[in-house]
Amino acid sequence: MKNQLKIILLASIGLFLLTNCQKDPKLNMPTLQKSVIPLVTKDAAKDQNISIYELAGFKGTVILNTYYKDLPKSMDLIVVMNGKVANTAVVQANITTYPNKVDFDLAKLIDILPGISSMEDIKLGDYFTFYVNVTLEDGTVINGNDTSYTGYNSSVRNLPGASVSVKYTVACPLDPLMTKGDYNAASGDWGVDGPVTITADATNPNKLYVVGLETIDGNVEDGGPLVMNLNPLSYVVTVPKVVLVSVTAWSGTKYHNLAYEGKGTYNTCTGAYDMVFNISVTEGNFGDFAFSITKN
Repeated sequence: MKNQLKIILLASIGLFLLTNCQKDPKLNMPTLQKSVIPLVTKDAAKDQNISIYELAGFKGTVILNTYYKDLPKSMDLIVVMNGKVANTAVVQANITTYPNKVDFDLAKLIDILPGISSMEDIKLGDYFTFYVNVTLEDGTVINGNDTSYTGYNSSVRNLPGASVSVKYTVACPLDPLMTKGDYNAASGDWGVDGPVTITADATNPNKLYVVGLETIDGNVEDGGPLVMNLNPLSYVVTVPKVVLVSVTAWSGTKYHNLAYEGKGTYNTCTGAYDMVFNISVTEGNFGDFAFSITKN
């Protein structure tokens, strides 16, 4: 995956040379269709996650809107439990006004989801992800769980304030002692698996410092540390852009200012972080990579 930036650059140069070597080239331009970027967020006035001790009292609200002013024909709000496609249901269909608030509780989810029939079926660590299927004005349907849909790629997720889905987790109470210590970071796509250390800020226990993400990739981590900001109510983790390595090289090519930024979630029961980091260098962007950071 780390060679993809070099390949993209070479392909771009080749295309430029090809088109500029032709006299009056006849290029067939594709028909472009304007899409819609949904904005799916949690109502901050309602519960941000599900307490294992107060299942029946949970009250959640999802707010649907569009990131830009372009509007779709309609949206359907969908929920999936534990990421299993077979355990998916429509919460509300044919939503046509925005912003739109959709209220729900666990009784509602139990009623519509095929995989659960009572509160007893809901366990610690279970999670419910809400996203939308968007119907455009021409009738085209964009499925929110289609990872190949380029409208929801890294360029969308990295827009300021962008959110195409939200997740509610059945969680334990937040314990600051669980958020730090010796961890293992692994990413199959980025090709790393090894030890990292997480420490907390001296005055803010929800500001965490990660050291070693690029050391385990064989680089000298002369920048950083990477900062993870943990929201103590939603357990969402945000990472501002930070340079971890000043100079690195792959396949004989030097790259400069290797940087990470991203977001993810924290599991209050296990102390694990599920993160997605956008990794870039001065020369370009490698894209988004999923990392599992688990407590040793």
